[in-house]
Amino acid sequence: MLDDHKFKKFYQDIETRHIAVHPSFTFPPVIQPVQSSSLIGGSLYEAEDRMNNDEMEFAGRFSGMDNILWWHRNIERRGFCINGPINHYPDFVLMTTSRTVVVVEPKGAQLKNDDSRRKVRLGNKWASMAGERFRYYMVFQDGVEPLEGAYTSSQFFQILEQL
Repeated sequence: MLDDHKFKKFYQDIETRHIAVHPSFTFPPVIQPVQSSSLIGGSLYEAEDRMNNDEMEFAGRFSGMDNILWWHRNIERRGFCINGPINHYPDFVLMTTSRTVVVVEPKGAQLKNDDSRRKVRLGNKWASMAGERFRYYMVFQDGVEPLEGAYTSSQFFQILEQL
């Protein structure tokens, strides 16, 4: 009940303009991930935080796209965060050649749950309030029906190619 109340109050406060989005995050010049991976090009840093197989696939695809200036595997619970009734640390932040910041949260079928529903709603609200230069995508594997407001991997990469 407490979580439901926090979410209800948060979205009421957005509607009445008691909550707004203010740019305040900056990437540090250097990161020191505990378990690093430096196998994929195009990263913002020399080494990135550890990644599972799905995240490695996404990073590999990002590195091969002509319109991606850089990508970054967000460090869990220490990097970029969308603040709300929960703190949401999306897995990736990218910059396109058109200077659009793209925040990406890949999900497997096992993560199609209430936590993901809350995160996709929060992420989409953040993107709508942050402005034209910001996008948020929760992305499910192809073959998995995405949650409302989320995309399949194929849909996402088709969109990303055009940003």
